[in-house]
Amino acid sequence: MGMRRGEILTLKWFDVDLNINFIVINKTNTKSKKSREDYINSVLKRFFLKLRLKSSGNEDVFLDDKGNRLKEIKNGYNSACSRAGIEGLRFHDLRHSAATRMIESGVNIVAVSKISGHSDIKTTMRYTHPDISLKDALENLVIYEQSTTNITTSENIEKDVAR
Repeated sequence: MGMRRGEILTLKWFDVDLNINFIVINKTNTKSKKSREDYINSVLKRFFLKLRLKSSGNEDVFLDDKGNRLKEIKNGYNSACSRAGIEGLRFHDLRHSAATRMIESGVNIVAVSKISGHSDIKTTMRYTHPDISLKDALENLVIYEQSTTNITTSENIEKDVAR
């Protein structure tokens, strides 16, 4: 989902609806001070289900070993990066990666902007790679044309050029 660290750490169970796979990010915890709603994908749903079993009725989603709301993840995050042999990766970089991967997989930039909670689509535009997306756009035009007209082959193109 590409949530900000503060949005994650302040998440409450009443913000998470596992029946309809929906999450509400409260306006008091967003950078824009506007609430936003996002869908929960299947991987995140399984993760939430496991956490819910461990929550023992606590209203906070993310808890420390003592059952208190998790306030910081720096040590755990740095430890995980170290074990994975990753250096210089900030937690916020994961948010950038999520937006970039959504765009690379063909998700509409307006949807990525809304999911990320960006108040201006120009912010989301930083995650695009114009050279790749322009190439893909032109190739998608070929695929569309082939599906709606007679299949264009190099032989047909050569005949058209020769005319």
